[in-house]
Amino acid sequence: MRICGLGSGTRQTSRQVLRSSKGDSADLPLMRRAHCCGAVFSRKRNLRMPSAYPIPQELKVAFDHALSAFDNWSYGAPAPVVTIDRDAYTIETISDFVMNFRDSAPKATYDHVVELAKAFRSGRQASTDEFADPKDYTYQEIGQCLFKLCSARRDYFRQAVHSGI
Repeated sequence: MRICGLGSGTRQTSRQVLRSSKGDSADLPLMRRAHCCGAVFSRKRNLRMPSAYPIPQELKVAFDHALSAFDNWSYGAPAPVVTIDRDAYTIETISDFVMNFRDSAPKATYDHVVELAKAFRSGRQASTDEFADPKDYTYQEIGQCLFKLCSARRDYFRQAVHSGI
């Protein structure tokens, strides 16, 4: 069972993953474990609640790779993916996973996201959306910032294709 919407697998919501997980979370594949440990939702409003578990080391490394992939993503190139355990995940998927964790990120990771946001705000891709720097050093805030940047860049590329830029 795959979590992301890549390839021929089916995309699952966090709720479906939580319902389908059984047994010790250490027996689950990394990304499924990250979802089970991190994605706890409020029943009323579908809000993301922070994880009580620490962010897995593999996910930290994947997030750093996602930052580099975003930084190197150029117009006309397909959306970059990051590989974990031989499975490819989009930058947005990796960002979504790390948003489940309130662990503090290294200063270098925070600074990298701040630089990406600053470059985005001052570039041609800047839109009417405000891309504020993350509020704190948590993976949750940093992941949210990268997720927004990635979505905005994808929208910009889509608009550029339609307008012939």
